[in-house]
Amino acid sequence: MSFFSEKPFTIDRIFRIAISIVILITIILLLKYLSNVLIPFVIAIILAYLLNPVVLGLQKLFKKRIPAVLISLILFIGIFVIAGMLVVPIVMKEVGQMGIILKNLLHDPVVKERAIAMLPEDLWYQLQEFASREEIQKLFSIGSFSNLLGIASQKAVPGLLGFFSTTISLIFGVIGIAIILLYLIFILIDYDALIQEWKTLIPQSQRGFVMGLIEDFTHAMNKYFRAQALIALIIGIIYSVGFSIIGLPMGLLLGVLIGLLCMIPYLQIVGLIPAVFLAFMHSLETGQSFGITILYVGIIFLIVEIVQDVVLTPRIMGKVIGMNPAVILLSISIWGKLLGILGLLIALPMTYFLLSYYKRFISDLNTEHTIKSDTPK
Repeated sequence: MSFFSEKPFTIDRIFRIAISIVILITIILLLKYLSNVLIPFVIAIILAYLLNPVVLGLQKLFKKRIPAVLISLILFIGIFVIAGMLVVPIVMKEVGQMGIILKNLLHDPVVKERAIAMLPEDLWYQLQEFASREEIQKLFSIGSFSNLLGIASQKAVPGLLGFFSTTISLIFGVIGIAIILLYLIFILIDYDALIQEWKTLIPQSQRGFVMGLIEDFTHAMNKYFRAQALIALIIGIIYSVGFSIIGLPMGLLLGVLIGLLCMIPYLQIVGLIPAVFLAFMHSLETGQSFGITILYVGIIFLIVEIVQDVVLTPRIMGKVIGMNPAVILLSISIWGKLLGILGLLIALPMTYFLLSYYKRFISDLNTEHTIKSDTPK
């Protein structure tokens, strides 16, 4: 059954439609206003969505939900801790190396000469001003990892952390992660109950339509998130290895960043901007031609794009969602503009949800018209 009928547009109906539009706009504005606060909650929901199959598997083994949730979280955190122990020292070394390059840019006459030879005068002065900023110096200092964690946590939970000094950024970074974990624990423990309870909020007359819509959405998103996460992981590894081979400063970090960007299709192209900057810094450090360095970077991007488009996407992603790339880019742009980072996180799920609704709505209308045309007058 569809949500709309063929009733005439009376004043009362027009008024109801206008009220519905006002309510919709109000909800969008409210989400935009609260987006910073909602980001940790949305991250927790996505993690719960991905971890729930693991919890269900362990629940069959332990017969109880809470032990299964706790063990799943221990495994999840353990994997990240082990990965962190392996990756963090390398990352800190790369960040420290970048700090040295920036200092040399200000104080080493050889590096200065290279920069002046490669850049127009006004651009050189802008680069000097950028490298001499206090926040940039702190970012690439010995305690840079703490600074990075603090900055990330302030972006994730700014309502709580925006008032505090960066000197305690590490502490509040841990608090930000703890908030996401608390959300995650509560959602996972009551996951099945939450799924069942919200169904009772749907009117009985429209429950079949909505449940069919949710089934379509869940089936596609289950496949999409897992497939896209695998593609992003492989791409991130290839980029990290490639950048490390050519000696790009912070190559591992850039590879991880591009891998994360791959969770939003086609957004990895944004990684070209920092890649060009880092290629320039590498040329300043080593004296290697900027043209050769940027050629190496371009070859890596080209190889990864070919691997992604020819091998990974067809074999792993296939026709999971079936959305045109132009529609995907448009949805990311619109939702990102409306809700910022929150919009980027929910862009594809919400777009697919709306498309599924439209398809089912049209299908129901066609069914109603067929029944009416077949009914004898």
